[in-house]
Amino acid sequence: MNNTMKRQLRSKQGTLVLLSFIGLSMFSCSDKCSTCAVEPEKIEKKLSKIEIDAANYSEFKYANGVLTELIEVEGEGRSTSKITYDNSKKPIAVENEEGKIKFLYTGNLLTKEEIAYTDSEMFSYNQYVYQDEQVKEITGYGLVEQDEPYFRKKLFYNQSGDVERVEVYNLTENNTLVPSVKISYEYDNKVNPYVRTVGSYLALFTNSYSKHNVIKEVTTNATGTLNQTITTAYTYDNAGYPLTAEEKKVENGGNPVVINRKFIYQP
Repeated sequence: MNNTMKRQLRSKQGTLVLLSFIGLSMFSCSDKCSTCAVEPEKIEKKLSKIEIDAANYSEFKYANGVLTELIEVEGEGRSTSKITYDNSKKPIAVENEEGKIKFLYTGNLLTKEEIAYTDSEMFSYNQYVYQDEQVKEITGYGLVEQDEPYFRKKLFYNQSGDVERVEVYNLTENNTLVPSVKISYEYDNKVNPYVRTVGSYLALFTNSYSKHNVIKEVTTNATGTLNQTITTAYTYDNAGYPLTAEEKKVENGGNPVVINRKFIYQP
């Protein structure tokens, strides 16, 4: 794969990979399995909106007990993602203005994501590998010139079943996968609001495999140099659901950038 094609593929993947983090489904979250179907539980609270301000927010819309649309508004930009399901209420596709991702399963486990523009054939896909029903490895394959891996993520879990570390490997000019960044996570012991809204398909759509809320995220490069630290402080309601979140992001020892979010649930 030449350098131009590599850049094109990474650009397409960067745009469309967001699709796989934004649709949601309505299954309860198991301790081990983040992408398998389980029997529905009573949903105590479902997200209606996550708001930064009047011009920046995410809005969740439901039909027949599942989330069917996610609207993302950033200033003047607006994107609507639509989620479709099979008869057993497993999500099988999410689509927006940029493209479409299809989800393929072996039994109840997600094993492949096929990524395409809405008006073209698949140009890349992600393959999932499991251990004891936990996602342990995700590999992205590009089809621009040939079927070859161009990124890999390895996931490591703590005793609570939350992901404590992700190691990312990227393709070099020599067509080999080498360590790129390492991301470490710390959590609270409260309810991750996506879990009730997303359920067992949490990993498909939010890039999160954890049932608790991240309070600290540290990213280092392959040599161990600190790239970024994000700390988040929450307020909660009596049921342990977040009401607000103050996120402070510091890159390379610079000044913190603060983002405040408000969580709004369906009545």
